[in-house]
Order: sequence, then C-alpha cells, then structure tokens
Amino acid sequence: VTQGSTSITASSGNVTSAPVTVTVDVGLTAHIRPDPITLVAQDHTVRVWAWAVDAEGNYVPGESVTWDVADPGVVHLAVDQWDNAHLTPVRDGVTTLRAVVDGAVASSTVTVSLELRVEWVVRTGADVMASAAIADDGTIYWGSLDGHLYALNPDGTSKWAYPADGWVFASAAIGADGTVHGTGGWAFSSAPPAAGRAARAAADEGVLFALTPGGELKWEVVIGGELWSSPALADDGTVYVGTTDGALWAVGQDGTPKWSVPLSGAVVASPAVGSDQTVYIGSSSGWLHAIDPDGTEKWALELGGYTSPAAIAEDGTIYVGSTGGTPGLHAVDPDGSLLWTFPAERGVTSSPAIGEDGTVYVGSRSGVLLALHPDGTERWRFALVGGSGNPTGGNGTSPALGDDGAVYVGSNNGYLYAVAADGTLRWSLYLGDEVFTPPAIGPNGWIYVGDEDSRFWALSYLTGGTTGLADSAWPRFRHDARNTGNVSGR
Repeated sequence: VTQGSTSITASSGNVTSAPVTVTVDVGLTAHIRPDPITLVAQDHTVRVWAWAVDAEGNYVPGESVTWDVADPGVVHLAVDQWDNAHLTPVRDGVTTLRAVVDGAVASSTVTVSLELRVEWVVRTGADVMASAAIADDGTIYWGSLDGHLYALNPDGTSKWAYPADGWVFASAAIGADGTVHGTGGWAFSSAPPAAGRAARAAADEGVLFALTPGGELKWEVVIGGELWSSPALADDGTVYVGTTDGALWAVGQDGTPKWSVPLSGAVVASPAVGSDQTVYIGSSSGWLHAIDPDGTEKWALELGGYTSPAAIAEDGTIYVGSTGGTPGLHAVDPDGSLLWTFPAERGVTSSPAIGEDGTVYVGSRSGVLLALHPDGTERWRFALVGGSGNPTGGNGTSPALGDDGAVYVGSNNGYLYAVAADGTLRWSLYLGDEVFTPPAIGPNGWIYVGDEDSRFWALSYLTGGTTGLADSAWPRFRHDARNTGNVSGR
C-alpha cells in the first residue's frame, strides 16, 4: 500500500508463528515542499505540494497523491484538483502533515504560531516587482508587469488603475503635493499599446509620467532607453531617472526636461539624492557616479559589475553594493573616496537600509541578510533559508526597518522574513512564489509586499509589532514611505 516496514504473524489454534518482517520498497522517494511548514498569519492558506523521485533522482509524475494531517484541530487541510494540499491555520500548535505519492511516504512538521493577519490580497495580471509608495492619506501606489500603475484605498479596494507604456517594473514616487511619478517601458505588456505608443515600443523608448492623486495624467516625457530605474525627487521637485541607454535624466516638476548626462553604461539602479542635492547613481558597468543638480559630474568611482541603488547615512556616507571587482557592500565618502568594502559571496544587488544606530542592513545574492557596523565590521548574518525546496536560501530583497527594531526582507525562495535586531528570526511567512519586491511599511504599521504570482499583500500584526518605519537616515528602499529616494524626504 505504502512504502515502509511492518511485521506479520500466522496463527492456527493455539499456535502462533514467529513474526516475519515485510518491507515494501516502491523504488521512490517522496518529498514535500515547503518543509518544514510554519504558519504565522491568520486567514493565510499555504499551498503544499508533493512529488517523488526514483533511485537516480529523476522526477516521477505522481499518479496518486493522498494527504492527511495528524491533528486537524491545529490546521485545516484541503486538497485541490491537482492533488496539492492547502493548509489554513486554526490555532497555535504543532502537528504532522503526511503525503503518500505512489506508495512513497513523506512527512513534514507543521507549526502554527500566529503573529500576523492577512488584511487583504489583490491579484493583478502579472508579476509584482515594484515596491509600494504610500501617500499621507494612506493611498497605496504600486505597479505590475501587467502594464498598470495601481492606486488602492487603505482597505484594499481599487481607487484607479493607470495604463502605463509597458511593464511597470520601477517603483512610483510621490511628490510633496501628492503628484504620483511613475515609469513605463520595460518591454511591453500583452495588451496593445495605446494610440501613438506603438512607435515607442519599436524605438525601445520609455516614458516618465506624472499623475494627480486622482489618476489623471499631468504630463509625460518620452525618454530614450528602457526604464528599470525608479524616479527620485529633489527638494525643488526635480525628477531624476536613469535609462538603459546609459543616461541620467533630470525633468522639472512641470514635465520639462532639464538635462540628460551620459554615464558609463546602462542604468538599472535607482538614483539617490543627498542632503546637498547631489545625485548618486550606479551603472551596470560597475561605476558609481555623483552628479550636481546642474548635471555636472562631480566624480565617478569604479566598483565593478552591477552597482546597486545607494543608501545615504546621516554623515553623508554612501552605501552601495556591487557584483564585480570585490563583490559586496561598499562605503563611499561624499568626496568619492572608498572607505571600506565588505566582501559578500556573489555580491549585492539590493539597496541597503540604515538603522537608527547606524547599522547597515543589506541582502546578498548568496541568500544572506547582513548587518554591518558603520566601520564595515560584521555585526551578524542571517541565512534566508526556505526549506527543502531551496535549502540554501535565496537572493534577499532590499530590507525595510520597522520602529520595533525588526528587519523585514523578502527572498526569491518565496518567504518574507522578520528578523529581530539581534539577528534572530522573529517569523517567516511563506507566500508561495518568489518575492523580489522590497517590503514597504505604512504609517499604520501594515507591511506591503508583492510576489511573482501576481499578488500584492497587506499584512498586520495581531498584537505588538511595528507601528511604522524606523526613524533613521535611510530605513528602506527609496528611503521613505513616499519613495522619494531623497535623504531629506519623508
């Protein structure tokens, strides 16, 4: 019936035989993913799947998969038409989930420890890569690769959806007057481009646009090259954005282009604006550039490989990651001199966050969240391990720091993590698909994150937890809740 061992005896009258061990070996090994399973959020159902491999490790399509849970009082089990299990927490506790795949047996420990509530989940037509921008009135702006920039009310209901010029990969930025700045043009969605926009697709051009809080177009500027870079906002309202054709653009708050300056290579990273309004931006050819507000280059520092979006400390130190040269995290003086480098295996592509005490937090491409002292020495590291499906973890997103001291970071292993200030795990939430979106934290303490299953999540704590962003020099990707990318933003 299933793989395993048992014993049998025969009896006749008062005579019973010695037991005989019977071993059933179906030649397969079953696996469950994720494993182990921890459920931390109310109203959150986790999909679990099982499969089998033969003695050579080859995947064997299961003809028959059955599931059972030892204690249904801890977790509710449902099975869909594709024989995947769906687990919904009932109460705190520990139980065992078992799967039988063509006779091969696998089991996983299920732990329920409820800390969160899923407030709502919104599904779009494609992956969610952009990080949310949150306005003062609580409106949430975020983009999807389905070609729209969305505005949601705090309760998750739709306010409006603006059709951009292509996949919305970059994160929107909200101006002081509530103007929403977004980009489109990293490839095109499957929907036909609007009239007059097909030529932009053929010309490999992107568009920077500004919308009213009500979703009406104020202006748009066609820019050469695809736009992966998120816009940054200067104190005077100037909008900065980088392009894949290797330029940094400056556009006035009325939509009039001011200047564009060629850089050392394609620009994928987002610009950061310092307290003196210097713009810091990295290129994919491994250079970090410092540009004055008038478009004059102050200096350029070669780091090697891809250069990540920067974070700026209170004393002006620029923290930036790279994948070449000495891959890792670099600290750069405002005069352009390299202060130190902390090596990280496979390098750093995410943007750092800076804590209230100056600690620098960054996710590495080797699946590790690093916490470094301002002098570049290691404080701690946390492995972003996701279970048997991805035992070595995954690439960490740009982290966000809560006012409770927790570090929130996603990973392409499908998990969102909350790591305490001392480097220990507070909780991990399995969302079920890769998380590339840097988490955002609203003024109400809710955590917003997207995944590659086209979903955008809003999470809250049941008790305690964060009530907002940390009050630090650079607590998250794009600096603040409005995504200004400006050290003076809020």
